Amino acid sequence: MIKDIISNFRKLLKNKVLILVVIALILRIIPAIYTPFSADMRLYEMVGYPLLAGHSPYELRTDAYSYPPLWMWAEAGGVWFSEFFQIPFQIIIKIPLIISDSIVVLLIYMMAKKYGHKSAFLLGIFYALNPVSIIITSFHGQFDTLMLLMILLAVYTFKWTRWWVSPLFLGISIAL
Repeated sequence: MIKDIISNFRKLLKNKVLILVVIALILRIIPAIYTPFSADMRLYEMVGYPLLAGHSPYELRTDAYSYPPLWMWAEAGGVWFSEFFQIPFQIIIKIPLIISDSIVVLLIYMMAKKYGHKSAFLLGIFYALNPVSIIITSFHGQFDTLMLLMILLAVYTFKWTRWWVSPLFLGISIAL
């Protein structure tokens, strides 16, 4: 029985992609859960409520809303999900950011493999362990990683799959 467990664990460790994604997820989920409510999170939530009520975030008295229009729908969705599932807003809003950052790790690995880099795993692990990415995504809750994901998807689709989808990802990146 112990030999089977060790054998299964060794097989799991051979799956480098799984290791990369799990490391990226763990390093981002833990701080996201335990980070206190930041000023950005307050602004996101402050915009979400009026948007759900049919008001424009650009009309708020804060004069601090400088984000592009596409992100406001994430804020409104975060407020709605937070209210509906009774989960703190800062957790709800960070979930798609953490997932997208983990997908960025995966894309870096896949693109490096396709270009023939022998160090594809190392490149993926460098981004998975990147403290700036972890801080921006998990602590601050900034959505920069969504833009980065869309750019990488644009490059990936242009180069290796359906090139005509690439402009769509690039457009979404610009809208973010």
